[in-house]
Amino acid sequence: MLETGVYEIVNAGRRNHVVLTDDHCGLATGSVPEGEVPHRNALWKLTRFANGSYTIQTIQTHGKYAGCGPRRNKDCAVIAQPTAEHWNFTETRVKQQFTIHHFDGQMLFWGMVESAIGSPVTLRVTPTDPNNQWLFRKHEADISDSAVIRSTPPFEALPSVKNEEFCVPFPLPFNANALFTGRTKELAEMYVALHSNSTDHRPAVVLHGLGGIGKSQIALQYAYMHKDRYSSVIWIKAASKADVNSSFIEVMQHLLAHEIGKCPKDSPAYSEIACRLGISQYVDNQGCLMLGSAGTADHLIECVKMWLAKEKNTNWLLILDNLDDLESVDLRQYLPLGLSGYIIITSRHLESAFLGTDSIEIEALDEDAALSLLIKGIARYKTPSNEDSEL
Repeated sequence: MLETGVYEIVNAGRRNHVVLTDDHCGLATGSVPEGEVPHRNALWKLTRFANGSYTIQTIQTHGKYAGCGPRRNKDCAVIAQPTAEHWNFTETRVKQQFTIHHFDGQMLFWGMVESAIGSPVTLRVTPTDPNNQWLFRKHEADISDSAVIRSTPPFEALPSVKNEEFCVPFPLPFNANALFTGRTKELAEMYVALHSNSTDHRPAVVLHGLGGIGKSQIALQYAYMHKDRYSSVIWIKAASKADVNSSFIEVMQHLLAHEIGKCPKDSPAYSEIACRLGISQYVDNQGCLMLGSAGTADHLIECVKMWLAKEKNTNWLLILDNLDDLESVDLRQYLPLGLSGYIIITSRHLESAFLGTDSIEIEALDEDAALSLLIKGIARYKTPSNEDSEL
């Protein structure tokens, strides 16, 4: 039985610590070097109640509680929230090694999807897996002067297998949103949905919800957070068939330019590159893509799909944004063969959920996140540059 007190929570399988992420919302796994005093974002206050349950609370000012909100299911991310939730700690056959599951009796256990630093803490189904078991190290020292350092953000610098031949820096349609706020739970759920190691189907997560609710911004934020994990991130505007065709043509233009850029400047092998990409008849002697003839878009789309389907090109991320016209835009026409790669789809329609291996309903920001967004917006508006421009 654990006493009320301040603890480090350490994964039994990987020895990663549970840490509060920099946005003070998500729980991820970080590292605390052996023998060093842990920082405040790696310390947790456990409070034991008469019924045997515990709350798990951050020790920051206005500390929040570890929880999952009303939607508790497999792979749900554990986050820090204002409302307390109660947890059971059950000691395993290994002394002082525990599972953590919700007090409501639902048998879903804190665990890790991956061993990497920054991997999210989520609810898992297998209590016997050491990656879903935890050690509690009581912290006896005074915490009032403990530092708070910049923790590893969730998912930052996760390891991935990338073949340099297919690492292409395709541009994203917008810059990263400096005002992006909240959505830690959704971002963690997206990562889990895409990287749960299932090999039966290509991983695809659908974000669905009302127009203007923030689906595209969440997909964009995910892309910027994880762009170094994938060999390439490709953004397709999917509102109409014309938009999809145009986006795929742009992908081929960037792919062609990238391949040309790898050649010696004095002797670029335009014809060889075009042949390798399957577009010989569409590249002129200056290395430019020739458009306009009938069937060009369809052919270029097929060539992009062939490039994505290459045997060693396995780690790309394809984002299809605003797939709202499910009748005229047939998704099957635009996806490469095979199981490689990862896909994110945003759509207003609940019916789009069947297009993915998982789906997430995007709802309005909660009150805390909405207030934080408002404060960020006001602070940005009141910057000296803005004030000067008004004078």
